[in-house]
Amino acid sequence: MESLLNSLKESWNKLSPRTRIVGGVISLIVFFSIIIFALFSSSDYHLLYTNLDLNDAAAVVDVLRENGISYKLNDNGSSILVPADLVYETRLTLASQGLPQGGVVGFETFETTRLGETEADRQLRYRIALEGELIRTIRGIQEVEDARVHLVIPTRSIFINESQPSKASVLLTLKPGVVLSNQQVRGITHLLATSVERLSPENITIVDNRGNVLSDFMNTADLDGNIVSQRFELETAFEKQLAADVTAMLERIYGYGKVVTLVNVELNFDTIEQYNELFTAPQRDTGLVRSQQSYSEVYLDSTAAAQGVAGAQSNIPGYVELESQDSPAFSKQESIINYELNRTEIHRSTPPGSIKNLSVSVWINGELPQVEIENIETSVINSLGMKLERGDLISVNSVPFETDFRLISADEFIKDTLSYKWIYLTLIVLSVLLLITIVIRRVLKRKYQPQVAASVDYIDEHAEDKRLSPEEKAKLDTITRLRQYVNEKPKEFAQMLRSWLMDE
Repeated sequence: MESLLNSLKESWNKLSPRTRIVGGVISLIVFFSIIIFALFSSSDYHLLYTNLDLNDAAAVVDVLRENGISYKLNDNGSSILVPADLVYETRLTLASQGLPQGGVVGFETFETTRLGETEADRQLRYRIALEGELIRTIRGIQEVEDARVHLVIPTRSIFINESQPSKASVLLTLKPGVVLSNQQVRGITHLLATSVERLSPENITIVDNRGNVLSDFMNTADLDGNIVSQRFELETAFEKQLAADVTAMLERIYGYGKVVTLVNVELNFDTIEQYNELFTAPQRDTGLVRSQQSYSEVYLDSTAAAQGVAGAQSNIPGYVELESQDSPAFSKQESIINYELNRTEIHRSTPPGSIKNLSVSVWINGELPQVEIENIETSVINSLGMKLERGDLISVNSVPFETDFRLISADEFIKDTLSYKWIYLTLIVLSVLLLITIVIRRVLKRKYQPQVAASVDYIDEHAEDKRLSPEEKAKLDTITRLRQYVNEKPKEFAQMLRSWLMDE
């Protein structure tokens, strides 16, 4: 190796400066051409799958080889790239074969029958398949990158009081910079509780990849903190919805990005149950009759065929006494009516969540007249159902917005970045040319600096020699003028030497 390097070095030193420069330029052009070709050729391959398990990656690669599809592996084999025009077709082909499986086995394991399998083996296979299906389901959550589920399902006992409850533990690998909300953790908990027999939410433990117990708030006896967080989430979501509605309404008039709305809502979470029983006196001769009693007594004058007093005395002869025909008639009548009392029963239950107070602040870009601002206030009050007598507040103002910044989406950012690709390549080429120029100047300086120094030393040694020949005097005069020219115009001198070398 040393002899080869020495021979190459000797061959390089034998080359003329012009040949060296041309060879270096050609080598750099070839090098950067390879880089540019690699940059543009790599864009022909798009990502098929990423973060694959090793077993899934091996199975996917086998299918690609069988179908003759070219591929590339990245990230230590966990990412697979295929030609851009075959990405979707390849995914459909792999999906028809159940790939990728995510490194877990689901209920597809029961598609095959195993001879000699005992009931215990079948129960174990069922538990593993159930864990795999739950993992696949939890991975469908946007914030979750990976998950592991462990189930403990005791054998069912014939005695109810001896039955053991099921238990579960979940390990979540979250995406970078993502935190699960309590509502999402509660959703995962109820997903497992309704999927596994005899599994209750309090027997489920959920932990993230940082070691934080996410389900701890559901297992505590004191739920005051949980209730407070739920109320805060409800108020925040309600405020965002109202602000979005007002902003969408006004942006249709004043343009996108020209309206800013902030809403503050105070909700009443008190549950009120009210029972009223009212009694009112009925009006005279009106109302519902509860009971009625009537009594009537009438005595008439005795001028008819019937005479005497009824009874045994009137039937005894000789003792009949007729009443006088002038005796007066008698009449008596009584009536008692009892009315039902008017009673009203009122049962009233007020659910929590009613609006206690509502405040809205709206800023609009520009300078609007007062009449238009008042119209906006009226529109916002009517659209949100605000009640000023309840204490609701509204504020609408207009001011020119700051426009020095602009928010762009991710697609626009990628598009803008790709548009600067040629600029980056141009800067690279200019940097290479500048580097070549600096190298050439250093080579020329190292080559001709000793000659100039020797000429200067020669002048210094023979400047005072009076016994010089005419040829030596002419040479000394030329060297003196050359030295003066170098000191006065070094750039022009270097350019002249460069032109002489190019001519040679």
